[in-house]
Amino acid sequence: MSLIYSITSTISRNIEDMIGKSFLFTLIFKIFEFIENEWVNSYFKSIYPSENFLSIFKKSKILKDEIFSPLIVLVTFTLFLLLATEPVSRDLQFTILIAFISFFIGAAILPRFVLNDSEKNQIPLFDTKDVYSIGFCLTLIGIIFLFISIASVGGLPILKSSLRYSLKPIFTMPVFLVIPGIGLIASHRLNQYKKGEISRSQVRFRFLVLTLIGMITVLTLEYRTPIIAILLMMIIIAYYGEILSVWEVILGALIGVCAIMGIGYLRSLNELAISSNTSMFSTLENRANFTMHVLNLLNQISGNFGLLHGKMIASSMPGSPLG
Repeated sequence: MSLIYSITSTISRNIEDMIGKSFLFTLIFKIFEFIENEWVNSYFKSIYPSENFLSIFKKSKILKDEIFSPLIVLVTFTLFLLLATEPVSRDLQFTILIAFISFFIGAAILPRFVLNDSEKNQIPLFDTKDVYSIGFCLTLIGIIFLFISIASVGGLPILKSSLRYSLKPIFTMPVFLVIPGIGLIASHRLNQYKKGEISRSQVRFRFLVLTLIGMITVLTLEYRTPIIAILLMMIIIAYYGEILSVWEVILGALIGVCAIMGIGYLRSLNELAISSNTSMFSTLENRANFTMHVLNLLNQISGNFGLLHGKMIASSMPGSPLG
């Protein structure tokens, strides 16, 4: 592991150092530095609500301590599935129950009663400069493949939805490297803030820029789910890094949900899948139906525990009514 990390960090540092000193990136960094200084010293920043804005959220112990509890995943996923009108088979109900119980054990019971020895379970610390270099390279690779993907279909999928179905996975998959890339860069910026190398206003601005870079990258290809991943990742890092308040987290979550619904609605309009009289919430319902349909298919293929290939194996048995 140490050998792989050493090789990766060395290569990443050399690439980041070489590209970072190029004229193009020097110019880009200078522009961002100028915008950052204007942002930090702007009048609009002074009228932005303070950390104590809507202090009722800050005083709530449940919101403050449990806002990112892993159990929220179960609640959110349950609410999402309830939107679906697709019938749920009894077999899938059993599979979902197993998944929920397993998640609860892994998220709530094991960390508290089994993995609670801090001396035995220390997280290894890495040089944040290495982390930044690796994140920089991953982000750069993602952006390069974004342009390759656009060139391969001859246009922007966000402007013409039909192009999205012509995208080649061999080109689009590396684009998602932007997500871990900006996450690693964000962790380096947060470490700089903790050491007092940059101010709170600066690190908040840089988090905002990184979030926009990630969202614009995946949104250009008209993907919605990665936007949720980017928002969750950046908000969680910022919240536990103490550069976001509770009310900002709630506001960010609401904006994210509205954005996902809006993107789905506009895409459906462009594809003539719905009319302008259709409710925006219907796109969320359609998404839930699609998810439920996929879960039903996966359950048939993989079985309740995912260890066997379900009906595929059953159909190969002699005398099986499935085969």
